[in-house]
Amino acid sequence: MIRGRSSLNFSNAPLIVVDGIPVSSSLADFNPNDIESIEVLKDASSAAIYGARGANGVILITTKRGKAGKAQITYEGYYGFAEPFERVPVMNTEEWLQLRLEALRTVEERRAGAEPGSLPLPSIEDGLFADQLEAYNAGIDTDWQDLMLQNGQQQSHQIGVSGGNDKILYNVSLNYFEQEGILKGSEFERLTTRTNLDIDVNSKLKVGLSQQIAFSDRDDVRSGSTIGRIFSSLPIFKAFEDDGVTPT
Repeated sequence: MIRGRSSLNFSNAPLIVVDGIPVSSSLADFNPNDIESIEVLKDASSAAIYGARGANGVILITTKRGKAGKAQITYEGYYGFAEPFERVPVMNTEEWLQLRLEALRTVEERRAGAEPGSLPLPSIEDGLFADQLEAYNAGIDTDWQDLMLQNGQQQSHQIGVSGGNDKILYNVSLNYFEQEGILKGSEFERLTTRTNLDIDVNSKLKVGLSQQIAFSDRDDVRSGSTIGRIFSSLPIFKAFEDDGVTPT
């Protein structure tokens, strides 16, 4: 989002222009290694050039072109890991049960006007609902952080060929990118190929080709709500049914 939220019902995403051509793809569909430069138009000049389509700002992307000289074959790649920064200390089932019983006792003491700690703790049977009591007797103690978080990984591999002469310039690349997030179930995979071709037909005519083919597959997890549920879900609730596969 470049110019803030300008519409409640329609998209607030900026217009993306690649090598002078407006595209409907998102930035996630582009291989960063193919980008030569990026410019952001965020003021009135963007609307003046691109009209209503540029109302939310414009991102100008210029991709790499071939350069005259001997053909060059390149490879770029990396592999890395990601892990949660730290585990948040939360209560287990026994600690949560103790806090619940103390809270119920405090409520009764206030109702009776008694001194704090003067009344006995409620029994476990009186302090838990039927489903909670069943889970407690079954020994349920779910560690939601351990269940939902993982060490992720990320890898990228690219092969490129570029070169040309005074008549033809070319730049061709193939990239594979894969990312596994720290939340289980969050994955992203992308395969892109780009071809940039410039041909000087004569002194007055120049022909160019810019082509990108992209395939992406995203398994998304709503990270905000999921993270919140990890820390708000009670340890006394089980995550799966008795078959160990079906979520509760």
